[in-house]
Amino acid sequence: MRDRPLGVWIITILAGIQFVLAIAHFLQALGILPYVVGEAKSGDSLWYAIVWAFLIWVWAWVTRALYTLNPQGWLLVLLASGFAAIFNFINMAAATQATPDLTLTFITDVVIFAYAMLPSTQKAFGLKDKLPPLNP
Repeated sequence: MRDRPLGVWIITILAGIQFVLAIAHFLQALGILPYVVGEAKSGDSLWYAIVWAFLIWVWAWVTRALYTLNPQGWLLVLLASGFAAIFNFINMAAATQATPDLTLTFITDVVIFAYAMLPSTQKAFGLKDKLPPLNP
């Protein structure tokens, strides 16, 4: 196995945390776990359940791919954390009662995205020389 820099360990652990948080949000959407503040509308819970079920699968795959240093995992972690951050931001902006439930998930998504963009993280996945530079 290749050496993993600290950034890879951080995003791997944070991806595992996202996996657990996605399970919790999925159970909230199904009505099994209570929301911290307020209730979701019953019409929205099906949409939330579908999205969180998809994110459970994505975060499980991403966590495994990051642990094994699969280069495809690097791209999917960018897509998953970016998509989830946008999804959570829209939910927090539109529904103020869900803000406390999604704040930790949103912050974790942003941190994962930032660590994945570090040059040392890209180098660990063997992508440093294959990607175009950020500064032209």
